[in-house]
Amino acid sequence: MNISDIKAFLTVYENKSFNQAAKELFISPQGLTKTIQRIEKELSTFLFIRNAHGIIATPEADLFYLRMRSLIDSYSETLLDLQKVNFSHLLRVKLTPGILSYLSLNFLESYKASHDNVELIVDECSDTIIHRKLLAKECDLAIMSGPIKDDRISTSIFSRIPIVAVVNKNHPLANRSALTFNDLNGEKLALISHRSNTYKQFIRRLSSANARPSVIYEADQLQHNHQRAQENSCIGQSFLSEVSFFNFPDTVIIPFDDPSFTWNTYFCWRSDSPLNDIAMEFKRYAYEWHKIHKE
Repeated sequence: MNISDIKAFLTVYENKSFNQAAKELFISPQGLTKTIQRIEKELSTFLFIRNAHGIIATPEADLFYLRMRSLIDSYSETLLDLQKVNFSHLLRVKLTPGILSYLSLNFLESYKASHDNVELIVDECSDTIIHRKLLAKECDLAIMSGPIKDDRISTSIFSRIPIVAVVNKNHPLANRSALTFNDLNGEKLALISHRSNTYKQFIRRLSSANARPSVIYEADQLQHNHQRAQENSCIGQSFLSEVSFFNFPDTVIIPFDDPSFTWNTYFCWRSDSPLNDIAMEFKRYAYEWHKIHKE
């Protein structure tokens, strides 16, 4: 028994007529009769009883119809879904925390509206996790914080955003127009988690300045750094593009005196897997959006 045989049975059952079913199936009544007889033989039961008024479905036919109707409907839906896949493309993108708010949800909506043939799957996770998923081929493209030092991953710069300090208004450094890393010696700091490559950059800058904070707190979300600064328990790290999202009172935003101290983000992909056309288009679209909307 095959799909065509099952469809033939369904047509006979629904029409309650071999002749009418044969017309719909564009086969002869004799050929349709042989198909039903073959099904009955395989099932070891009778499906239809002929009488003067036509045919009557047996209880076995009723049960078989209920099960097969559901099966064929599911089969047809699957074929349609497969056809859609043939005309669409899957793109899996991982983003370092903060990039999605930086680009905004409008970016994703705009991209999806203009690329309706692409099934885009986007989620945020730490640079450590992104790094692992890239190498495991569990994503096609990523935006990570830098620096990224791994020959297995190719990169191209996406954005450079100043790193700033969040300071309580009552802190002695609150009146400074800019901070040096020496200013942070002996201070309590709230930094983005070590799972972000930006953390490593901050620690290197402190080391180069021989600055030794008394305590370093880590957080996966910048909001916590702003909150700690509000409590005057430490100086928080943030990014200039993000500070407008956190309106904690009694805090001020102070830049660093080194303009090269920036949150650098990069498009990343496996070096041994060149980007396909879909990923290249997403990359181009993100660059254009960033260029137009970064202000």
